[in-house]
Amino acid sequence: MRYLSLLLLAFLFSIDAHAQLDTCDVPIHAVSDTPCSARILHLSVDSLPNTTYSWQGPGGWTAIGDTVMRDSILSIQTGKYIVTGIHGDCAY
Repeated sequence: MRYLSLLLLAFLFSIDAHAQLDTCDVPIHAVSDTPCSARILHLSVDSLPNTTYSWQGPGGWTAIGDTVMRDSILSIQTGKYIVTGIHGDCAY
């Protein structure tokens, strides 16, 4: 496991804060497709055993699972869709 140190700067109060996260090396496969408006957006990952996946997207959208969907996708929902996998003490 590698340790990733994050430096967070609170500019308002000029305070430095540090956090430490465990990270894992996993392969990433991204696809750049443009779904048609008013269609269902399907998102999936190649799941690992005993791993929980949580998703975040535009407009505060969230979902849990290795395969999720967003109904009737609209142009205002364009943006980044991020998945986080948790396996034991490891986040990726």
